Amino acid sequence: MTLNRGITVLGTFATAAAVTAVAAAAPAQASADTFPSYTGQATANLNVRTTPDTSHAILGTLKKGETFEVIGAVEGGNWLKISYQNKEAYVDGDYVTKKGTATKATQAVEKVSAYPAVTTANLNVRFLPTSSGSVLATLKKGTQVTVTGKTADGWLQIRYKSGSAYVAGKYTSTVSAGSISKDITTSVTSTNYTGKTTANLNVRRGASTGYSIVTTLKKGTQLNVVAVSGSWLKVNQNGVSGWVSSKYVTKNSSSSTSSGSNSSATVQYTGKTTANLNVRSGASVSASILTTLKKDSSVSVTGSNGNWLQIEYKNGTAWVAKDYVSKSGTADSSQTATASKVLYQRVTTAKLNVRKSASISSSILTTLAKGTTVDVTGTRGNWLQIKYNGGTAYVSADFVAAPQSTEAQSSNSGSKAVQAVITTAVRFREGPSTSAKIYRTLSSGTLVEWLAETTDGWVKVSYGGKDGYVYGDYIEKQTASSISAENSASVKIPYSVSFASALAKEEKVSNASAAVIAEYMNPNNFAIGTSAYYQFLKLSTTVNVDAGTLNKLLAGRGTLDGQGQAFLDAAQYSKVNVFYLIAHAILETGSGRSDLAQGVAVGGTKVYNMFGISAFDGTAVVSASNYASEKGWTSPAAAIKGGAQWIASHYIYRSDYQQDTLYKMRWNPVALESGSAAHQYATDVAWAVKQTSMMNNLYSSVSGANLVFEVPQYTN
Repeated sequence: MTLNRGITVLGTFATAAAVTAVAAAAPAQASADTFPSYTGQATANLNVRTTPDTSHAILGTLKKGETFEVIGAVEGGNWLKISYQNKEAYVDGDYVTKKGTATKATQAVEKVSAYPAVTTANLNVRFLPTSSGSVLATLKKGTQVTVTGKTADGWLQIRYKSGSAYVAGKYTSTVSAGSISKDITTSVTSTNYTGKTTANLNVRRGASTGYSIVTTLKKGTQLNVVAVSGSWLKVNQNGVSGWVSSKYVTKNSSSSTSSGSNSSATVQYTGKTTANLNVRSGASVSASILTTLKKDSSVSVTGSNGNWLQIEYKNGTAWVAKDYVSKSGTADSSQTATASKVLYQRVTTAKLNVRKSASISSSILTTLAKGTTVDVTGTRGNWLQIKYNGGTAYVSADFVAAPQSTEAQSSNSGSKAVQAVITTAVRFREGPSTSAKIYRTLSSGTLVEWLAETTDGWVKVSYGGKDGYVYGDYIEKQTASSISAENSASVKIPYSVSFASALAKEEKVSNASAAVIAEYMNPNNFAIGTSAYYQFLKLSTTVNVDAGTLNKLLAGRGTLDGQGQAFLDAAQYSKVNVFYLIAHAILETGSGRSDLAQGVAVGGTKVYNMFGISAFDGTAVVSASNYASEKGWTSPAAAIKGGAQWIASHYIYRSDYQQDTLYKMRWNPVALESGSAAHQYATDVAWAVKQTSMMNNLYSSVSGANLVFEVPQYTN
């Protein structure tokens, strides 16, 4: 996803909740004699149903890649009418592509000055600028959005969570800045205190990684915080104003807040916590915990953001989970606060009592038959809050299970499953507590279904047919989970340095001529659709591929032969694109035949280095093998995993540079913007391009992979 950190069309979705999947612009119902029928192909195992609704009977299942005749489309959704066993049936169009249709050319996204717009209909927010892109959320008619980019064919890039996503522009209308609703503007609150950076930290033009970098502050820099928006802080530093992530700023203990600092954070109501509740620096379970409030503590609510409430905290503001705050003087109003939002669905596995509150001593409202579908709107420990008679009630989580459906789509709400990845080995527990029963330990890279954020930083997930809990610090949402055609997007990232100036800086550190440097350094020299364009691919994106396929691609490549699982493990552990790792290793090792790939003896032990790490010019084999010996890379698999982790931490996820494309690893435009050619992976001016032909070949071996490109844009 965030798989993603840094600027991305996905953002760190990381952030997110269960979402709906109502089509933004579904084709109207067409009769068989007017609809232009075509041969469709399933992009995943796909249920065939009697009606266009997941609550109705399944006639059969189409295997991934299986073809069929599409004879119509259903108004108001993504469902398609197909011919199945000589009968009319329906499938979810999100998992269908037209057979033989070439993937559309990458959609170039032009950055624009941010402006507000409002949706004119219920509108899907999509992963990529295409009607077949994954649906991340559905905005209600009248929702205000901030537009940050556009494509030539009418898609708009908008700010979404901590990153960006896309909506169809024809279903939006531009609004004046003065008409932006209070709900949006109050998400930014004034404050005034001093802090210190805990790492080298980017200052951006807006409160999102989707904004360009103004400057980079060194670790330990003192700064003035003047406003807060979610997990972002607005700062003034030596006359430079911009936004930084609150994760990397500590508040100075001696700093004070002016008496009028909360003038824009009006208290909307007083609430009471319904459980021990973490107070966080931002509206996310990944935000730092400032303190923990006891059950029945009073809080002053000043705003909201999704399932989070902004509250007054120490002369400023902070965030708490909405599900665990009730308005004072009401009967636990938090029970109905999220009643209209269905997080996911479950099916009862036995006769099950529905209770008024989350306790076996609470009164029974009714008893559900085995097999009954319930809409889950919240969680309380091992209890589920469900929709009931226009309000909410509770059932025990022990007697429900996930519905059996390959669409992962709820029958009433239309919500799509939200996939997440375990980032560090974590215990999967029965309840949200370290004392709860452990089902098993989930290893890093394990994919689970994200169900809901709960109290005290825990996240409810589904894995292996069980619902349980993992701690939120060890899980991230995935956004590139569906496979479809028209599956690529290109974002132009502006840098405040001219190409001529950047070229002059490179000339100072290179032995190549200015003409040769310019040939490889100028992004305009590489066209969309060419293999060389892969140097702009975000290396934090994932590929849906198995070890067997990778082994076929690695066959005959020296010590890389048979290392498919090692590359897959390394990619999942380091969260780095597996095809990039393979292409890089093939380049550095001469297809697994170099001395470092075959193994070099150091102190009597053979060591390996698959990515040329520390292979300095003039002493490449000696310096790289010595480094491998220090790291204990005594097998090809160990060198692959260790090297991938090193690249991830030193380049792709490094906070000050975020070199998450081959181009940025080679040229580092952030450093050029700051004044020097620094922290570049290789001296060979063609290094980035030399890997792209192999990456193109690797991607041609799989279908429908989501491709996200970032192209630097220098000033004139």
